Amino acid sequence: MLRRQLLRAIPAASAVALCAWSAGSARAYAHELDAPGSALVWRGIVKNPGARIHARPSTSAEVHAELPPGDPVEIDQWVAGTQVYPTLISWGHLADGRGYVYGSTVRPRPADTPPAPPADGLTWTSNWIDVNLTANVITAYEGPVARGFFPTSPGRPGWETTRGKHVVQSQMAVQDMAGPGYYVHGVQWISYFLSDGEAIHARTWDLDAISLGVPSSHGCLGVGLDAAAFLYKFAAPGTPVYVHD
Repeated sequence: MLRRQLLRAIPAASAVALCAWSAGSARAYAHELDAPGSALVWRGIVKNPGARIHARPSTSAEVHAELPPGDPVEIDQWVAGTQVYPTLISWGHLADGRGYVYGSTVRPRPADTPPAPPADGLTWTSNWIDVNLTANVITAYEGPVARGFFPTSPGRPGWETTRGKHVVQSQMAVQDMAGPGYYVHGVQWISYFLSDGEAIHARTWDLDAISLGVPSSHGCLGVGLDAAAFLYKFAAPGTPVYVHD
């Protein structure tokens, strides 16, 4: 596969990890959620200086309305569109059908409790990680008890984080990471859960422009620095990682 060829092409001494450097039909599906009005929506808030609702996910599309900072939004689908900020192609389709908002104009609404875990995940009695790709939240569980939950920026449209039941395979406290069009030096607290390079890791860059919780990666799950350190220690190799909508 292409990703394996690229891994061989990079010298081992460079300590470079490819964060889900792959493409193909298996990962080209859109991040579709249930219809408007259902519980399966991403809940967010408009950031400063506001957001424009476009008819299509493009800056050249008709503007239907302008939302002031602080307005709540619900998104039922993330799609690829015009790249306004470097690397960010994610646009959110509003669940009420009004149109699309650009990913950098919104951030997740703070929550008091984590999203409900899948019932079959509660069969684990020791530590496990729940990754909810509707809310874009990672929750650390000890059996049925949530020990912490954190917003995450998963794979963007076309590079979706792989759904399924995985396990932490290996960990690196710090490592350079590279992929299509990017190279990031010194990424911290990396927990790999797939051999193609998908991992949970600290994302400390572009936080003003791209809030944690907005899909923006090439398959990895970016979290805050403190969250990544906590998850690194909580989820040793072998810990289940359940990724689902």
